[in-house]
Amino acid sequence: MSNIYIVKLHESEKFTNFIKSLDAVPDFRNPIAIEYHLTDILVIMVFSILGGANNPVEIERFCELHADWFNDILCLGSITPSHDTFLRILEFINPIELEFWLNMWRDDFTNILSRRHIAFDGKCDNAN
Repeated sequence: MSNIYIVKLHESEKFTNFIKSLDAVPDFRNPIAIEYHLTDILVIMVFSILGGANNPVEIERFCELHADWFNDILCLGSITPSHDTFLRILEFINPIELEFWLNMWRDDFTNILSRRHIAFDGKCDNAN
């Protein structure tokens, strides 16, 4: 396993491209009332769902349990988003739009590296 090494997620090109894809998702919220960037909320939601969360309350709990880690890779501040925040995002976000940008990221990544899967476990296989 000498070709696998641990990387810091926020230093990974995979993660940077993932963030860029989520940045393209339109944010229709009132700019005056925004407390968290949409991209940060979406990152938390994606990782929470990958971690087994099934609803906004579980997403909030996952975020609280991993707050230090999320603060290392995102700009959340001292307070994690509430389940109401996640629920509002889920209600207003266009799932087709989100799916489009996530698929664009996946397809670009897998085509560039000729891969069929993407590791989300913190390991990197010489493809930063």
